[in-house]
Amino acid sequence: DNTISDECPPECPDADGDGEVGVLDLGLVIGAWGTPDIDSDFDGDGVVGIHDLLDLLEAWGSCGS
Repeated sequence: DNTISDECPPECPDADGDGEVGVLDLGLVIGAWGTPDIDSDFDGDGVVGIHDLLDLLEAWGSCGS
């Protein structure tokens, strides 16, 4: 009964690791702006910027919902 997906599920942009995307994550992304902070670089381009912020806002709320 196992299945293998053709695509990986999107990762949750949860910078503080609490299972929710919210104001604490927003503060961490803003605080890391322009740096290579791996906890806030959700798009993996090596720097925290606008696309990371947009990823966070799109996923706002509970991860996996």
